[in-house]
Amino acid sequence: TDEGGTRRVVVTAGGDAEAFGVVRSLVAAAPSLPGWEFIPLRPPLGFDFEVNAGDMVFDAKELSFQALSREQAPTQLAIRLLVPNPWIEEWAELGLRIIEDGLGEEAAAHIGYMEIDRREADSEGVFPLESLPGWVQRHIGPTH
Repeated sequence: TDEGGTRRVVVTAGGDAEAFGVVRSLVAAAPSLPGWEFIPLRPPLGFDFEVNAGDMVFDAKELSFQALSREQAPTQLAIRLLVPNPWIEEWAELGLRIIEDGLGEEAAAHIGYMEIDRREADSEGVFPLESLPGWVQRHIGPTH
């Protein structure tokens, strides 16, 4: 609910890019109801939120990523999400949620592969997670 009392309903495709058109059509066909707003696909929220991973709590904006090379992922955008505690089992789900929350559902769907690892002092090609939206946009082009 926003400050004006409008309730927002986000209709998600569960990250399935093939269902994005169906979600948009469904929302477009929804009746106009006073006090309600229907939103197709999870919108980008940025990375200004806290993450609970095991016994640790940290800011998502403090995370970083590395782009994986075309040799490592030849047909899709791929990244290595660098976290302080990669051994925690929940990272597979947590990492996907962080990326989708930060980028929004549509942009996150362009990342076809993600690894989780720890940032080391000598890690090369490391970028702050906050720069991920621009990186994705540069790689998918202006038509998407």
